[in-house]
Amino acid sequence: GIPTLSEHFVGKNAVAKSVTPINDSAAFSRYDNRLWTAVVGEFDLSAETALLEKDLFVDADNPALSLDAAAGLLTAKKRIVAEVGGEITEVLVEAMGNRFSNLPDAMDSMVPLDSAPEIETTSKLNNSLLRFNIEPKWIRHDYFFKKL
Repeated sequence: GIPTLSEHFVGKNAVAKSVTPINDSAAFSRYDNRLWTAVVGEFDLSAETALLEKDLFVDADNPALSLDAAAGLLTAKKRIVAEVGGEITEVLVEAMGNRFSNLPDAMDSMVPLDSAPEIETTSKLNNSLLRFNIEPKWIRHDYFFKKL
């Protein structure tokens, strides 16, 4: 027969883009075209952030010397990364209205400021979005890569 969403996707590799942490072991990607990703697993970048500071000659007495360096350090310290790759562990269909009306404050950057999710009322499927839960295997920041 036709595989379910979970049967089709669970166990496959995926890449989440524009990932922001919620806490030490959970993060989320930005909403994009009815998709978003929850990343559940280790998200410690303290060693990589310390190495980045060392490479940029930044310490308590010497700030970053460029805007790019300052932005790179800030995102590394806040654990905001370009991509997280991992294995899909679960696929969920969510009602778009419920997802965005119940969005916790920690996830307020889930929706990019330059666009708002469109909700169509002509079809029940047009009011849904997919959430992929992934277990992280690697993290890519703009200035480093970490394999987990």
